[in-house]
Amino acid sequence: MLSLTKTSARKDILNGLAVFYLPALLVRDEGPINSYYNQHLVSMDPNVKYTLTSTLENIVTLVDNDGHWARLDMAITSPRQNNYGIGNYITRFKNFALQIVGIRMDSVDMIDYTPLNNERRRQFINGLDNNIRVIVTQPGNFSQWHAFTQAYADGYVRLYPNRSLYDKPSALRKIKQNFSKNTKKFTKSFKTPSNNFIKYDNQSTFKNKHKPMQQFSTSSFLKSSKA
Repeated sequence: MLSLTKTSARKDILNGLAVFYLPALLVRDEGPINSYYNQHLVSMDPNVKYTLTSTLENIVTLVDNDGHWARLDMAITSPRQNNYGIGNYITRFKNFALQIVGIRMDSVDMIDYTPLNNERRRQFINGLDNNIRVIVTQPGNFSQWHAFTQAYADGYVRLYPNRSLYDKPSALRKIKQNFSKNTKKFTKSFKTPSNNFIKYDNQSTFKNKHKPMQQFSTSSFLKSSKA
């Protein structure tokens, strides 16, 4: 909101007005957020002026107290590296964390929410290959996400100096792709005779076969023979 309003005063005004539009934002929610929002309405203090951010923070607190995050983590298995490139694993884990609760690993909200941040970093480390976990000293959980993952990327480079951070398609896949491309080029360059040409040839042949015989005048033939 601060990026939209440019000033803190305008941000506070927008924050106070936007809270009344929160039900419209949640109208299509098919999950438990609407029920937690209703719990928030029931537990509201009439003497407190709620804003959009304070309302959302209260909803997060209710979800946390209910143990909903823990149930989500138990229901969904976090990704594992499985000898893939460290870059591929980092990307997959970021997408995994974002899909569960909608909080990015590199966001300030993740750093501020200590229990969730600690759990996510523990899952990330457990998903790494054993050889990388052994040679890398674990960074602090409150370090920036980029610095946290960079330590393991450096360890990956030390283990595999000739290997890329991101796995690329295999040579066999490249050969298949090139073969399909060349096949398409060949089929485009090879042109079969068109139907119009065949029809035209048939028509001309038909006309030649059934061409009427030339008629001669009998009187002119007799005159020429007498002469």
